[in-house]
Amino acid sequence: RKVFMFKISFCTVCRNRLEHLKETIFSNLEKIVSDNNSELVLLNYNDSEGLDDFVNKNLLYFIKKQKLIYLKENASPFFDFSKSKNIAHFAADGDFLLNLDADNFLTNEIIASYRKIWSDSPNILIHGYSKNYGGTHGRIGVSKQVFYKLGGYDEDIGFYYEDHDFIKRGIKCGLKYANIFDDKNVQCIEHAIQKTTENASNPAIEANKHFLINKTKSESKSNVRRNSFRRKCRIVKNFSQIIYI
Repeated sequence: RKVFMFKISFCTVCRNRLEHLKETIFSNLEKIVSDNNSELVLLNYNDSEGLDDFVNKNLLYFIKKQKLIYLKENASPFFDFSKSKNIAHFAADGDFLLNLDADNFLTNEIIASYRKIWSDSPNILIHGYSKNYGGTHGRIGVSKQVFYKLGGYDEDIGFYYEDHDFIKRGIKCGLKYANIFDDKNVQCIEHAIQKTTENASNPAIEANKHFLINKTKSESKSNVRRNSFRRKCRIVKNFSQIIYI
């Protein structure tokens, strides 16, 4: 079957994870450039480790070539997993949107695999999770149309369980779930979980515990959340443009 060259947006959020981003982003951008119809959306979620300087010194070429969208949110006092993902995804230009954590690697083969799957069946929720690489759990992708219909990630849910909730709502909405991975092409930098959660607020962590213990509360929620429930915020795009997402 013909593989359609629709645009895929890989959405990455970074807050005080510059050490990991430096290891992945050049390789990932190389794969995106060679794919010819993909982009990376990188959100600086009030980082304090010099991400602005790093992008300004090293990545302006990719912004000019429209392979990278660089966003900055500079007001949040703590890391919000759902909110930050929503900002990156709703700012993306692609026809399909896939979350790619800052410690995850892309390969040409996996991009081609995602594109073929969505060409054959656009109504698929791709979960590129490898059990041998726990940090790949957040690699979730759907069409932009579906992401907007679902209203994005639930911003009332704390860290980690937002992925489970999004997948469940997607399936309830009629999507087919597909776990697409192989250990050669789905890899990430392994690290302690504390690195992921150290910038999150205690309320977010407690909320996660609550949802994990009492899953029925999340499962009984509507499978679609209107965009109006999202809390919009001021974002700087590509160092100069002000947008609200």
